[in-house]
Order: sequence, then structure tokens, then C-alpha cells
Amino acid sequence: MKEQLLSLVAVLLASCVVMILHELPKMIIHHKNKNIFSYIDPVGLIFCVTSYCGFSKPYIYLGKEKEISRRSGIVGLCSLFFIFIGSILLAKYGLKPLTNRMNLETLEGTILVFCYFFIQSIAIISSGMFVTNLFPLAVLDMGQIIRGKSDHMYFSILKSDSIIKMIYFVVVLLGLIKSFGVQTVMYLLGS
Repeated sequence: MKEQLLSLVAVLLASCVVMILHELPKMIIHHKNKNIFSYIDPVGLIFCVTSYCGFSKPYIYLGKEKEISRRSGIVGLCSLFFIFIGSILLAKYGLKPLTNRMNLETLEGTILVFCYFFIQSIAIISSGMFVTNLFPLAVLDMGQIIRGKSDHMYFSILKSDSIIKMIYFVVVLLGLIKSFGVQTVMYLLGS
């Protein structure tokens, strides 16, 4: 019971951290001042907890220049990639050597277990959010990259929005993104 509770809290916190870290670089490069907690999307949080593949509440950086949208999408995908790599490195080389001290009977062991769950959750959720943002939906990073490249293609994805969302929901319901994230992280951590 204690382990499940630690895992749930770790996933909730990791979801919030990934959502904020995903949108924060976009906010910085576009010189916008916004409350960073406004990027936490309640529906995205539910998706993160249940399927490890949520989404943050996007702040769309619309401008007259298409380059702004393209840059925003690229920065978003890169931020998720670097969050993933950083969390894998931290889990593998920072926490994994301490596994012999991880147990739920001592305070130190409980803290180490929580930290490992937290970092592992960040890795899985960031990989899931990366895959989610590859779907060509208008508000996601790939949609912003497409908007920056071609108005014609962007309007095509706007017309197909409901079909693309249905495909995304089927992929989530089948657990494909979750399986990809969990298996990739476990493989990279050697678990």
C-alpha cells in the first residue's frame, strides 16, 4: 500500500514537472511572463496518471511570422527529449547505484524509493508526451511546426482535427504510448 501511494504521488508530481518544463522554454524564448503553474492541464494530468502520455495546457505563440510557431514546436519537442535524457541519466547513474539502500522500512530508504519512482516517472511521462506531441493536432508541437511550414497543410490538419484526435485516443486506449514509454525506460535503465 505504501509503495502504491508513493508511486501515485511520484507520478502526479512528475506529471506537473514535465508539463511545466515542456512549456517553460517556449515562454522564455518568446519573452512572455506567465504563471508557470497555468501550464498544468487537469485533463492532461489525468492522462499522465492513467496512461503516462498526457499533455500540458499550451500557450499558443501566434504571430504574423510563421517562424514563431515553427520555433515554438521545435523547442517543445526538444525540451521533452532533453527532459527524457536527463531523467534517464539521473536515474541510471545517480539513483540506481543506491538501490541496495532502497527499502520502505527506513526513512532514508523510503525517500530513495520515492526519488527513484519520481525520476523514472519523469522519464516515462516525457517520452509519452514526446510521442503525443508528434501527433499533428493544431495545439500540439507538431501542429505548430506544420503551421510554421505551410498554411495549406495547417488548414488540412484543422479540417482533420476530430479524426486525428480519435486516432490518438485509440492509440492511448490500446496502451501503445504507455507500453512504448515503459519498455524504453526499463530497457535504458537495465531493469
